[in-house]
Amino acid sequence: MLRPATERPSPRLVRPLLVLLALVAWGTAGFAWIEGLSAIDALYLTAVTVSTVGYGDVVPVTPAGRLFTV
Repeated sequence: MLRPATERPSPRLVRPLLVLLALVAWGTAGFAWIEGLSAIDALYLTAVTVSTVGYGDVVPVTPAGRLFTV
């Protein structure tokens, strides 16, 4: 059964999405700061890391960046 459009979204959906968004923001900022990557490269590296794909085309090169990845 569909809910009316005026109802708020379920917290069961909103909370995990907010956690994922925070994780991506934190990872992007961390990679940009630690590795000196551009915002788009840092976002890409975060997405690859979070999704556990690990393409290997953009990788952390500093020990601090590698530790941040773990």
